[in-house]
Amino acid sequence: MSKTLEEFAQLEPLWDKAIQSPSEISLEEKHRMMEWPPLEEMQANAKKFLGISLEELLQKAATNAESLTYPECRLVRDQFRIKKMSEMGDEWNRSQWSRKHPDLFTKRIQAQEAVLTANELQAVQAVDEIFYRKQSEELKAREAERQEKPPRNMPQLWVQKIIDREGDKSWGCVFYHHKAMAGWDEFVEPFNAVLEMPHFFPGYDEIHDHKVAQFIPFETEESELALLQQ
Repeated sequence: MSKTLEEFAQLEPLWDKAIQSPSEISLEEKHRMMEWPPLEEMQANAKKFLGISLEELLQKAATNAESLTYPECRLVRDQFRIKKMSEMGDEWNRSQWSRKHPDLFTKRIQAQEAVLTANELQAVQAVDEIFYRKQSEELKAREAERQEKPPRNMPQLWVQKIIDREGDKSWGCVFYHHKAMAGWDEFVEPFNAVLEMPHFFPGYDEIHDHKVAQFIPFETEESELALLQQ
């Protein structure tokens, strides 16, 4: 990933080659020209951070870009890399470079059009068109969520719900353990002491006396443990 305009300009011979002889561009040269990481890293990033394959991401961006989430747009926009906080200024730097040297960016676009597959090109172009709108929508949604949260000196929503509940106000933890599990009694006793430990958050004094823990033994096959999560 180019950090300076000089490094970025060093890609120009590769762009020229892509424009003049696209069939001679190797996969490695294509990724270097696009400033993409190796294919394996692109695939891993899509799976790890989005939960979908790289192919699914490209297909979605190419055919239905409006359905992309902001994180999906972000990954395509960031050349399929996971950027560090120190790299967040790259977007601004590039916007300045493009104003000073529009010819370089025009050539880069021509090289992309010559080398990328139809799906890749559509995906990249679509994200370029919608990215700033998606980013703005994401920021507005985050601000709206922040506004909905109570002030720090007020109880959080889950605490307030317990306070407002009529009748039983019990809250706390439920522990499931197999009847054959050894050492469980030794765990329960010190945990009861943990229940009495104070917590310092707004509203806690109103719900402290209702805090409980349940320890429920069970007998079932290992394959049926998922039932406990329902």
